Amino acid sequence: MKSYPKKIHPVSLAFVLLIALFVSTNALALGVLERVSVDSTGTEGDNSSNNPSTSNNGRYIAFESTASNLVAGDTNGNRDVFVHDRDTNTTTRVSVGPSGTEGNSDSYDPSISSDGRYVAFESEASNLVALDTNGELDIFVHDRITHTTTRVSVDSTGAEGDDESLDPSISGDGRYVAFVSSASNLVALDTNGADDIFVHNRDTNTTTRVSVGPSGTEGNSDSYDPSISSDGRYVAFDSGASNLVAGDTNGQGDIFVHDRDTDTTTRVSIHTNGTTEGNNYSYTSSISSDGRYVAFVSVASNLVAGDTNGSRDIFVHDRDTNTTTRVSIDSTGTEGDRNSYDPSISSDGRYIAFYSYASNLVAGDTNG
Repeated sequence: MKSYPKKIHPVSLAFVLLIALFVSTNALALGVLERVSVDSTGTEGDNSSNNPSTSNNGRYIAFESTASNLVAGDTNGNRDVFVHDRDTNTTTRVSVGPSGTEGNSDSYDPSISSDGRYVAFESEASNLVALDTNGELDIFVHDRITHTTTRVSVDSTGAEGDDESLDPSISGDGRYVAFVSSASNLVALDTNGADDIFVHNRDTNTTTRVSVGPSGTEGNSDSYDPSISSDGRYVAFDSGASNLVAGDTNGQGDIFVHDRDTDTTTRVSIHTNGTTEGNNYSYTSSISSDGRYVAFVSVASNLVAGDTNGSRDIFVHDRDTNTTTRVSIDSTGTEGDRNSYDPSISSDGRYIAFYSYASNLVAGDTNG
């Protein structure tokens, strides 16, 4: 079983840079910053909270927390997944099993559906569903209306994976869940010994592998970090595989998009000319609702002209026009003077939030 570091997202910095993007478009309106990692009376948590995921209208915020006082009866001493309803100011725990049984191990990395009904997450707990005997990280979905939790890191017969699964990304309606897995038994003929990207269809209970090349060829290296479009058709991910598309000779991790309707995979971490591949690796993608735009991080210096900062930058690839642009720049186009990370793209692809150590993206950035 491979071991993965948990992703901790610096939310406050991402918020600051989202505000900066609004400033650059002259669309800034004064807003109210509120804390949502609180209990239903507004009492702050007694430990850390992170990794938020927001419903489309911003009403529901899913997050993970080690706090023990956000809901009554939290006695497991584990990291749990919660949802805060900003309209009713209530916080509930969703990493639970039958009758609200709390998990017997940690849960992480929530991804919430557009309407806030469904929350996908990964968990080491073995008591969220019946017959969880693999001793591995699995992917679960909690339905906040029916208060039921199901496991989706399974094959199309319901058999559990023989290795760990993580990094869920849920479609807008909650039907499809993309995730990474080291398991070799979720689909037939999985013989590459690599981490792959899978999509589970919760309506048909089928699981398919999407980190594949022409004619379904399995990748010859690991794939990570899926981001699924709202309708579940497109899945963006990063991969070190060199056989997912023709002409992949850079020996670097790249960003790909798999179209589940046409069963085709394309590479998007490329120059606008369509032929120049990145001279360094790209990772951490975020796809717009319709699958047109993909934001990602790259160390490559040849995806756009004038990239001379030697830093990790944020790029957006438009799959309709096949153009790649850099967005971790100031309002005059000046490139950032330090690294930028962790993009999150808006539904329509217009806005990209990210965090950065650069001090020159907005005026008055003097906090180091």
